[in-house]
Amino acid sequence: MRQVFRSTGMALLGVAAFAGGAAACSYVPRSPVAAIPTTSFAFRGTVTAVQEVRRGEWTVLTATVTVAEALKGEPGPTIQLHQAAHDATLKMGCGGNYPFTPGWQGLIYAEPPTERAAEAGLLPAPGVLTTSSFIMFNARQHETSVIWQLRELRDRWQAVEAALGRSPDALDLLLERARIIERLDGRPAGQALYRALIARDPGAIGAQLALLRSLAVPPQSVEFRRLRAHVEALAPGDAAVEAQVAQARYASGESAVALGRRDFRGWVVDGLQLQGGRRGVDLRQ
Repeated sequence: MRQVFRSTGMALLGVAAFAGGAAACSYVPRSPVAAIPTTSFAFRGTVTAVQEVRRGEWTVLTATVTVAEALKGEPGPTIQLHQAAHDATLKMGCGGNYPFTPGWQGLIYAEPPTERAAEAGLLPAPGVLTTSSFIMFNARQHETSVIWQLRELRDRWQAVEAALGRSPDALDLLLERARIIERLDGRPAGQALYRALIARDPGAIGAQLALLRSLAVPPQSVEFRRLRAHVEALAPGDAAVEAQVAQARYASGESAVALGRRDFRGWVVDGLQLQGGRRGVDLRQ
């Protein structure tokens, strides 16, 4: 598995692990789709030992974990998984350490130690990762869904990389790899790759539709509007392209998007209904 499959995310969740005061209490649970890009490591593991110590104003809990299956990133076969709860957050009734016990098994989200973690004496080192009760809450909530999604992405990645080994310039394979990276590391990572593919082949409608879909968040950006006009000009009258553009417009906040047949009154009878006639369409894929 090539280096690019390792997480390049910003490890936003790692901040919550060592935030003090109200910041830790203000943590908002993420959906699986949002959690995967902001988690550097995701793996199934078994806790074999647990130790809790005091370091100044911090309560540090260290779990020794045997990694059973790496799903995102390459944590190694055995890691020291640290948590650190600050006295200030404990007094507020939030921010405590996740209660790992020997024999615990399940999905773990983890991050490399941050500068904030250094205040608790946790420094970057091989085989050392950090987590928190907030991150683990997400992992436990998402366990079945995330494991399935990450296994699928891993298998797709391996298949694409094998195919690219035989056809390194195949645009359809490069586009599929960009889609996988977007799922793993977030929209900005995917968008950079889509733009590179468009620069390489300005007529690549697939890459332009992928970028349009990725940019489809409200409020609409100038880039989204320009790209939409460009895509429509590239493939005028193409029903498949029109459908994807309509979906992107809907996802970007346009509520009056319609695509379909009209009855004798001129009313749309087969419109774009993401929760109705088009249920199951996932604009994030």
